[in-house]
Amino acid sequence: MRKSLKILFYIFIFVFILTACTQSNKINNEPQIDSVNTIIRDTSKIFSEKLIPESEVTQGNSVIIFNDSLFVDLNPDLIEISEDNFEHFKYNYKIACVLDPGGFISGSGLYFNHDCDEICETYLIGKETNRRILLPSDYDAGILDVLVSSACDQLVVCSSYDGPDYVDYYGHRAELFVFNVTLGNGLNGITPAFKYYAYDWSIAEIIWISDKAIALKTYEEGRHGDDSHLHYKYYKVNLTPNPSSGDISESD
Repeated sequence: MRKSLKILFYIFIFVFILTACTQSNKINNEPQIDSVNTIIRDTSKIFSEKLIPESEVTQGNSVIIFNDSLFVDLNPDLIEISEDNFEHFKYNYKIACVLDPGGFISGSGLYFNHDCDEICETYLIGKETNRRILLPSDYDAGILDVLVSSACDQLVVCSSYDGPDYVDYYGHRAELFVFNVTLGNGLNGITPAFKYYAYDWSIAEIIWISDKAIALKTYEEGRHGDDSHLHYKYYKVNLTPNPSSGDISESD
């Protein structure tokens, strides 16, 4: 009898210890499993975000949209020039490469395409890959002008809104973006350089002065009729990031 009780006692102790260990494993393991799953999910998210270059947002693996933050702000001080100066720059504008009928560099494997369906959009497209860059414009009417620099290593894109009520629709009245162009690299050779926003005038015309400067023909009034009421002003814009006014020098 005493021996039987002793055996039962040992069995009770064994069962108690086994139950306690099982409960301990459950308590300790469940958070660890959840923690591992969370880390895996978070790491997967990090990896997936890093697989998408910060310089672009890809839609359907074909459209590149450059983030506004990738463009360096140009110097906000404009240098006013005369109409004769502007016409002189325009007359002397020469380009070192041949342009195709669409206005981009011939033989580059890239071409412009314009698409208007309520909102107008302009793309720079790779002929072989059909991948495309959406050229920036905040306006429904799309881009006003796009122009290759005389050395064929830069591209300026400008857009503008003609109405004095721009504040009801847009954050600014005119804008321009400059891209660097490296030939032979397809769309990978088109990289963001500078941006500029104007709040008091619209752009009528733009021209390259040199590899470091452009000239603008602008007006403050809203456009209507035959434009005879417009009073134009002309400016030079240096393509350098935020220099002091003392560092700006005139150049043709």
